[in-house]
Amino acid sequence: MSAPATPDHLQRPHIRPFQPLAGNQQGQQVVALRNPVPMTEQMLVIPAQVFPLLGLFQGERSLEEISEQTKAPLEFLQQLVQRLDESGLLWGPTSERFEQQVLERVAAAGHFPIGASAMAGKDAAEAKTNLERALGEAEDPELDSPVTGLVVPSMAYGQAAGSYAMAWKSIASGPKPARVVIIGSNLSGLGDGVVMSRHGFETPLGVVRPDAAAIDSLVARLGDRLLKDELDFFTDATVQSQLPWMQSVLGDVPVVAALLPNPLNPLLSDDGARVSHAEFCSALTDLVGEWSGRTLIVASGDLSHVGAQFGDPAPIDEQHQDAIEKRDRELLALFIRGDRGGKELIEALRQDNAQRWMIAGALTAMRAACEGGLELLDYRQVTDDKRQMLVSHAVLACCE
Repeated sequence: MSAPATPDHLQRPHIRPFQPLAGNQQGQQVVALRNPVPMTEQMLVIPAQVFPLLGLFQGERSLEEISEQTKAPLEFLQQLVQRLDESGLLWGPTSERFEQQVLERVAAAGHFPIGASAMAGKDAAEAKTNLERALGEAEDPELDSPVTGLVVPSMAYGQAAGSYAMAWKSIASGPKPARVVIIGSNLSGLGDGVVMSRHGFETPLGVVRPDAAAIDSLVARLGDRLLKDELDFFTDATVQSQLPWMQSVLGDVPVVAALLPNPLNPLLSDDGARVSHAEFCSALTDLVGEWSGRTLIVASGDLSHVGAQFGDPAPIDEQHQDAIEKRDRELLALFIRGDRGGKELIEALRQDNAQRWMIAGALTAMRAACEGGLELLDYRQVTDDKRQMLVSHAVLACCE
């Protein structure tokens, strides 16, 4: 009896995105491979010297070809890809089965587990204390008109708590919305179209429920393709970073969460299987006026990403930092005075996005669906001690 044929996804392995974590086990340098989607309970740990092999697993070369190229024994490579597959780290039927199991667990719970919202605190008491302190210390923008839309950073609270607090404090005394639409940027997920889900989100302050009626209306307009790649919410911080602030200021308000692609990049395949940025903006703009009650639309994300950490060749000196701020403010001014669809901003970024604005999709979607004037409330830059990284962010309000 002949041995069963090796499945093609093991014969030509294609590794999925993962997060490498360097470590030491019994004096040996190792790398733990963290799957952004919690498919298995334990992370796969491999010797550090084996790690470079993973870069060759792109679905193009066979194990025999990789063995010949690297001189790694074929049997060793077969054992390695088997372990990767068992951990859900290879594209193929095993990871698809794991994904389905994760989706079933989320559906059974009715919400995604705590993610980036854990920044608020280890439990409800600590989160409440931290958020209330930041809100109490934040400057009140004292806006003259009710807010219909906000632009809020999505970076770590430790770097931008004052900006988060200022943004959310601006709506504290205004009319309470019936729902909050949080539009994030799909920076690390797999979907290249707009991603939504019918599920809510758990935070240290409790569960944020979804606005089922509003989400259903978007799905009715755009189809179930909106719900593809919803596991991208596991890798996202842009939506979940806003939720504790929303809970602290507004209490129990349902949410409509969407992750948008970068409008500067076309869909990988224009076959209608994914929802484009333009389609989503059009549908959201139409439906916001049909939903009952007030809607607050929040664009979550940061502006420039500059420095060696993002591939730039040199540290950031003061002159460069000033130039970054100048360009940021030019783009913000263009956005504030531009059309509701943000077409002028998108065109400007198409011409020059050397500073890597990541928020363009969320920003322009918020502007398309919000009537009223825009006001810049805050602008800040965050750098590391060695000036290898600079990320800027802004707080804007759209007022009636």
